Amino acid sequence: MKIDRVILTSNTDKTYYEFWNQLSYTYKEKFGITPTLVFFGTEEEFNNLGLSKEYGDVFFEQSIHDVSNWQYTWALFYYTKFFPNETCILMGIDQIPLGTYFLKDIIKDVDENDYVMLTDDHYVKTNQTEYDWSLGGFSPSAYHISKGSVFNEIYKFEDSFNSEILKIKNLNVKTMWKNEWGTDEGYSSSVLYNYDKKEIVKSFSKSEELVERRIECLRFYEPNYDFNRLQNNYYIECHSCRPYSDHKNYLDTLFKNIPKFI
Repeated sequence: MKIDRVILTSNTDKTYYEFWNQLSYTYKEKFGITPTLVFFGTEEEFNNLGLSKEYGDVFFEQSIHDVSNWQYTWALFYYTKFFPNETCILMGIDQIPLGTYFLKDIIKDVDENDYVMLTDDHYVKTNQTEYDWSLGGFSPSAYHISKGSVFNEIYKFEDSFNSEILKIKNLNVKTMWKNEWGTDEGYSSSVLYNYDKKEIVKSFSKSEELVERRIECLRFYEPNYDFNRLQNNYYIECHSCRPYSDHKNYLDTLFKNIPKFI
């Protein structure tokens, strides 16, 4: 399995959109992966924010009234349908790729027609089996990987994004937080858990490696990191501080020092 495309989403909140220009360059020029942004806003708004299409593809969507923010993360899944013959990975726009371990190394021997979920144990807690994906619990929306055609076969997406979101909203999906937040994760986990061809769903317990090899900013903190480890493909990602403009020097330096893997 080789990743062709990464799906990302943002709206007009600078907490998210400010990552796009640097992130799209990094995926394309340093990893050889085509970035694709689902932007919730108009093309005029996109341009006025100084965002660029130079290194990736952009789709424009409109937010659906009376649906909470999980609609944005479900767009990660939904937009895979437009790339049936490409292997797509779903990622948060504040997750900066730093190395090839998750993006290449551990999936290289997986069949291209399988479905990979790399952190199926992310929400597992001691003696709380309700969070265990293998027992019907929950997995995050990031690090799902498959061909667009396989995503579509599993989730049976509606013809329009609006219809897709309303379909899921009407299911009253069970979530970890007992409210609508996490509906995307609850729904995807439930569908995968009950999928009748479960043999193609390859779930990996990789949260321990992700935590150990991640630069974790806790959304506001600028942690130190080992430059040599960064240069030698040790780190997996930076779960970034945000918004970008509040941490510009730190993030510009980090992006600059990501090695080129192609």
